[in-house]
Amino acid sequence: MPTIVARLLLCMGFFAHSLAVARADEAALHQHMDLFGNYELSPGQVLTGGPWEDGQVLFMEATNIADGGVFTRADADSFESVFPPGKSFRVVRDAAGDVTALDWQAGAGSTVRAQRVHPQAREDVSIESGDVTLSGSLFLPVGPGPHPCIVLVHGSGDSDRYMGPWVTFFLQSGVGVFTYDKRGVGLSTGDWRDGSYAALADDAVAAVEYLASRDDVDAGRIGIHGSSEGGWVAPLAATRSSHVSFLIVRVGPGQPVAETVLYEMRWDLREKNLTGEELEQVIGLSRSIFDAASRGDAWESLHAIVDPVRDTAWYRKAYGSGGPRGGGERMWNWHVANVHVDPAASVRQLDIPVLWFLAEQDENVDTAASEPLLRAAFEAAPTTDHELRVLPGANHAFFVMRDGQPSYTLGYWDAMAE
Repeated sequence: MPTIVARLLLCMGFFAHSLAVARADEAALHQHMDLFGNYELSPGQVLTGGPWEDGQVLFMEATNIADGGVFTRADADSFESVFPPGKSFRVVRDAAGDVTALDWQAGAGSTVRAQRVHPQAREDVSIESGDVTLSGSLFLPVGPGPHPCIVLVHGSGDSDRYMGPWVTFFLQSGVGVFTYDKRGVGLSTGDWRDGSYAALADDAVAAVEYLASRDDVDAGRIGIHGSSEGGWVAPLAATRSSHVSFLIVRVGPGQPVAETVLYEMRWDLREKNLTGEELEQVIGLSRSIFDAASRGDAWESLHAIVDPVRDTAWYRKAYGSGGPRGGGERMWNWHVANVHVDPAASVRQLDIPVLWFLAEQDENVDTAASEPLLRAAFEAAPTTDHELRVLPGANHAFFVMRDGQPSYTLGYWDAMAE
């Protein structure tokens, strides 16, 4: 896969580790926000887009990202594609300076005027979550309310409020969206690296309670959508607020954090050509470390676990001169706070409609192990309105390759639209 494609998928928050960049000031944060929205190229073909990283703009179509691309500004209102090459568009504005359309050109083809559709209103707000101030944006469909609304919960890493196509997807479905900079990212205070999943769940609850306080939001129709790491955070948040009326989870694991990390490690170790007994030695070492973290042992306890095996061939092959202690005490404290978190325990408490998606060929989540655990948790839960879908052939990003181009697998966007 070309590097720019990998960056595209990663930075849209689809993979486990986000590459989103914390922005230093509000002006940079809101660059190109006037482009954020939906543009109809042809009946049934809608481009969704807005600001991306490094001052670029991302546009995509929900079934095939190759219909869009990543763009950089050529002049005041003209943009040229970085990936894929050969595309460009010019912004069309009305007399008031508001964006009404894009004059879209793909390669040598003719220019198509893509009219802006599904108008929206945006309000930038700050909310309190304990001693942290979260900065976010509320997007509402234009028209009389109160509107149903959904809170978008991040995947892992330093993710900001720009959550790929989800904002515009829900808006075109008539659902308002609240999305926020993760603590310590963008304009939010605090630091996600010091926070537990419980604290991140409290952040999502703070967003839900804020929405419930507004007259233009229907307090009886507020949901949460969580992706990847959000599969631990979003269900936990849903158990903590009576105002959460539905939950959607995309590639959220059914296993505790420790088991999911060990599954990811197996993929990484195979890429380092560790197999058989060597691989199992590394996994056994990591399991011992996670067990110590679950007990709340001190960081210094790692010496007794790691030092006896530091000179073995399999250790050097896996870690080189570094090792599990390389993350320092801060990373250890994160493990102590989180490795025991079990999403199935949250699911067993839910009494709201739940739609949960897994990917058949997920490299980050053990779908074969997660599916039965989640089904058992749903059977034990008070809710009877739940659906668990495993998308065939899909990876963690919900992408498949069609005709050499990355495209969404079927069964996710269309299922949510139902």
